[in-house]
Amino acid sequence: MDNFKLEPVDILVNVDRDKDPYSIAKRWLMGPYDHVFMYMGRLGLLREGYSSEVWNVPMLFESSGRGVVLQSLSNRYGQEVVVMRLKSEQDKERIPYVSEEAIKLASDPQSYYDYLC
Repeated sequence: MDNFKLEPVDILVNVDRDKDPYSIAKRWLMGPYDHVFMYMGRLGLLREGYSSEVWNVPMLFESSGRGVVLQSLSNRYGQEVVVMRLKSEQDKERIPYVSEEAIKLASDPQSYYDYLC
């Protein structure tokens, strides 16, 4: 699908096709999906002396380890993913609010979660 275009707040899910015994058992018990992240769209990077119009990067929002991060989509190039997209108009109206809250959460150094939750 060379012409597939991601849209903001698309949900991407890694597909685990590894051949090691752990991955095989995990797929058998829990299915082929591994990690979930959200495509944020192209976000401008603010840097003194540079315009964010020129310096924008496609970004992902994800929870990796014990916190949340915004990172470049290029960190996930070459990985097999399934894309899930919001379809209803009511959900699409929430996209700006979801994006704003994700940025706030990723910008807060106190945002982390506990594995026992």
